[in-house]
Amino acid sequence: MVKLVAVLTAGLGLGGVDIVTDSVTRNGSWVIIHAIQDTVIASVTYAGGTSTGSLAGQTLKAGDRVYGQFLSVTLTSGAAELYRATI
Repeated sequence: MVKLVAVLTAGLGLGGVDIVTDSVTRNGSWVIIHAIQDTVIASVTYAGGTSTGSLAGQTLKAGDRVYGQFLSVTLTSGAAELYRATI
């Protein structure tokens, strides 16, 4: 039950949200990238062994969300909310 509450908390942004509007690399622990305007991803680092592939060069349309365990995020352009992990 505790993990379920933590997952719901993160999904609702209750763990905190970092707004990114520039191309500076952000390091932290996030579970959702939410594009608040059309956004191009420069790079993303996943927590070890959690995901494969790359989002580099991908465009997220405003409103799109990508779920995962992210340790760093860099945008080429646009703006996004990074939902902090609470688990």
